[in-house]
Amino acid sequence: MEGCVTPEERLALEEILIGDESARLLYLDIVDVHNLLEQRGEHPAAPGEVVPMDRIVARQKRRSARIAAFGAAAAIAAAGIVSIFTVLPDAPTARFQVAPQTQFTLTHATPAGETPPEGNVFEVGSRLQLAHGTLQLRFASGVEGIVRAPADLTLRERDLVALRHGNVWFQVPENARGFKVDTPEFLLTDLGTEFGIVSRPESPDLVHVMQGAVEIVNHRGDGHDLTLTAYQSRRALPDGGWEEIAFSSDAFLTELPSTPALPSHLYWSFDQLQGGGLPVTGTHLSAGQLPPTPISRESGTSLVEGRVGKALAIGSREREIVTAWEGVAGGKARTVAFWIKVPRGGFRDAQVVGWGNWNSNRINGQWSFRVTNNTYSADNTATPTDASRVMLVLGHCWLTTTKDIDDGQWHHIAASYRGGSGPSGRPEVSFYIDGIPEPLSYHEWTASPVPVNTLTGGPGDSPVVLGAPPRGAPEAFSGQIDELYIFPSALSETEIYALTHPKDPATH
Repeated sequence: MEGCVTPEERLALEEILIGDESARLLYLDIVDVHNLLEQRGEHPAAPGEVVPMDRIVARQKRRSARIAAFGAAAAIAAAGIVSIFTVLPDAPTARFQVAPQTQFTLTHATPAGETPPEGNVFEVGSRLQLAHGTLQLRFASGVEGIVRAPADLTLRERDLVALRHGNVWFQVPENARGFKVDTPEFLLTDLGTEFGIVSRPESPDLVHVMQGAVEIVNHRGDGHDLTLTAYQSRRALPDGGWEEIAFSSDAFLTELPSTPALPSHLYWSFDQLQGGGLPVTGTHLSAGQLPPTPISRESGTSLVEGRVGKALAIGSREREIVTAWEGVAGGKARTVAFWIKVPRGGFRDAQVVGWGNWNSNRINGQWSFRVTNNTYSADNTATPTDASRVMLVLGHCWLTTTKDIDDGQWHHIAASYRGGSGPSGRPEVSFYIDGIPEPLSYHEWTASPVPVNTLTGGPGDSPVVLGAPPRGAPEAFSGQIDELYIFPSALSETEIYALTHPKDPATH
């Protein structure tokens, strides 16, 4: 009330007052007493005299009591009958908090001549573009939401959010029934519930209802409407209808992470089978659309005790385990991370995970992690050794680590590619073993560097496969793999190190 509070302190106080009614009442009492004492000190009143309202309001403006922003009025009696009314501005429609390392852009559609709202305020006309991380929305109506990147949303009305794309979860109290979310493909009206929406540019929008009920209206076709209740899910169809899909709440966060959230990713935990296959989850926009990766006894695979929960034990029967995801294409940034256990003796050249075109030795059309016991001379002559190392094969070139991993122990492998090429023209890849940067030896077929151009989706191009022997390789991989992550972005050393400490809630 003295005007000396910092913006950070003011926001902290507002958060307390928004969430605690008793704190609001106490605060308003303090404001009233403060104003009364100031007026009494400057303009002593006779017993029973009423202090003029205009004097109080003018005093408040001069003292810049901006912290009192919660729309309340109060009256107290002191030294007789004294009436004091404090007129305060309306509370913001919504505020938001962000998880560590969250990157966002906030813009406001403010009328000419008006000052945009300060702080993390979400008002009618405000647009939030979330590039990385997670944020939590808290509406004055009591609605709460968690938004995960990448996302783009605008508050069109006080109870209507326009979601261009993103992963959102909302919990709506009974008194806020009628809250709406409008996606490019449907309009959802809440009927007092908890629900999640995944909207992506390249595939149909999805809705999952955890509790209560919602009404959804497809924007296409004849605007077919449908009411969904708890544990029901739908996918919007181009003809205006709906397709029933399996209910899942795994893709949605219901609390703000206390540690940095991982960027968009696909994740194979290998902890269980679903429909005879390996389910894929994660926050990537494609994760919820991919069917489980089929495996069979003929492939020699099984689930065993792993580094975290269960792991995939891959047999040596030369049967590739084919996923439904094409992988990251071209020269785009990417990161691949997984735990691996290699039996003693290792392999001469066996693939663990990869995708792209295997017949691309003259171009960098593949992205293949292998275990090898070969070392290479300056003229690319391969010499077998007694130790196995990890090798990343791109096609025209290959990068080999120096650390031996065939000790029968779990090791964490990660490679981060920033996209494009460095000053030398070679692809810049950072490699890590057990969270520690790993030096690499670089070899290529010719002296002229070739850019990364991973081939996907065409004839002869392979989606992401596990344990498949590359064509012409002497043997197939036979070992264990766990906690496989694929990111369509380059992770930092800090983020990769965090993956070596699994089961932190922020990493799932």
